[in-house]
Amino acid sequence: MKRAMLIGALALLLLPIKVWAFGGCEEDCLKCHSLSADEAQKILAKLGAPQAVALEVKISPVKGLWEVMIDDKGQRGIMYVGFSKRHVIAGPVFDVDAGLNKTQESFEQINQKYARYVDTAKIPLEPALVVGQKDAPYKVVVFTAPDCPFCAKAHEETRRSLPSAGTSRSSSSSCP
Repeated sequence: MKRAMLIGALALLLLPIKVWAFGGCEEDCLKCHSLSADEAQKILAKLGAPQAVALEVKISPVKGLWEVMIDDKGQRGIMYVGFSKRHVIAGPVFDVDAGLNKTQESFEQINQKYARYVDTAKIPLEPALVVGQKDAPYKVVVFTAPDCPFCAKAHEETRRSLPSAGTSRSSSSSCP
């Protein structure tokens, strides 16, 4: 009888410990958890990509994960880092009920923010072969190799499609 009482008393003492062990995070995860761009950069270095740059860190649509936008030599991507900072997930996150790719949505938003545009006026076109109207409002610049059979095929397709568009100009410059 004493033994049963002792085990029961011990169980009652351990019961609140179980509750404390799994609690603690409030509704606002940002109060308890944080991930800076520097910390994300260190994680990238540990993963063998020290040249990659963490552009932006925000809470992900999945509770318990950070969404990190990265740029690796001009290629952008999104990775997810667990709140423990020990696990990294690469790949898309889908909202099954809505049928949406949440990673793609985030990627499009961030691409708008970090969009890079090419000023076509700065591209030298002196040695280029111009096809179409010289004063056309839309310009397409194609870089090709003179001995490439695929480039020759692209030239033929461009010549066929430009007259029907009527408002385009294609300039071909040779690649070294």
